[in-house]
Amino acid sequence: MCLSLSIAAFDVNYNRAITENAARYFRDAAELAELLENVPPAEWESMRAVMKEIADRPYLGASLLTGKRRS
Repeated sequence: MCLSLSIAAFDVNYNRAITENAARYFRDAAELAELLENVPPAEWESMRAVMKEIADRPYLGASLLTGKRRS
């Protein structure tokens, strides 16, 4: 995310939390292939800025482990 890259992530709660539900998610190889074939390039491109903005905030991972909200 800090590299301003688009994200296709395995669909688990942690990945959804870290990416703030702003990535694309898949549950198996077939869903990943479908994403890569069917998501328009413009959507992947617009996701880049969103991922960078999320990465530039204080790290959410610690709050997931401690139960404390980040500021």
